[in-house]
Amino acid sequence: MREAADRQGCPPSMREIGQAVHLSSNSSVAHQLTALESKDASGPGGRQERGAGRRTARRSGAGR
Repeated sequence: MREAADRQGCPPSMREIGQAVHLSSNSSVAHQLTALESKDASGPGGRQERGAGRRTARRSGAGR
């Protein structure tokens, strides 16, 4: 995720993360991210959102 953020200038979307790790459901991606955050594996940059500034567990990916 950090590499994508460095490359694109913003963190990857839920859909992009799902594609990278072969998860088809945004819900599955959100669940895995929540598990990582609870273990603090995502690090300090893991809370930066693409766009508005606050990361939420649920993102529809609409408009892409």
